Amino acid sequence: MELAEPSPSPTPMTIEEAGAKYLELVAAPNSKVAEFNEAHQAGDTARLRVMCAETGTLYRSFADGLLAANWPEEAQSTVDKLVSQLATEIAVYTRAGATSTDDELWAALAEMPERQAYGQELRMILGLENVPTS
Repeated sequence: MELAEPSPSPTPMTIEEAGAKYLELVAAPNSKVAEFNEAHQAGDTARLRVMCAETGTLYRSFADGLLAANWPEEAQSTVDKLVSQLATEIAVYTRAGATSTDDELWAALAEMPERQAYGQELRMILGLENVPTS
């Protein structure tokens, strides 16, 4: 019986490849930020509930993509922190999206921890421009 050769470890992406990958992964969640913020500021709870459910799904795909990629060593710890933050946010958005009353929605959203700037930190590591956070 012949043993298969072990697969070589995947080579981490270059900084340039990682920057392009990050932009690819973050595009979908970023595309909904303005719409989410508008619904939130307007107090449109029906739309906000839908946006929360969508955001939870988009963040899950984003986190899965981050986990699946082979990041450069200098970016990996920040990616790990970002994924951890996303996991918490996914849970909050999913709960908020599944609420049936406005009070439940606002209570769920109130559980959102203060966001750390791991996405911005990762952008800097990858040589990408900062984006406004407001």
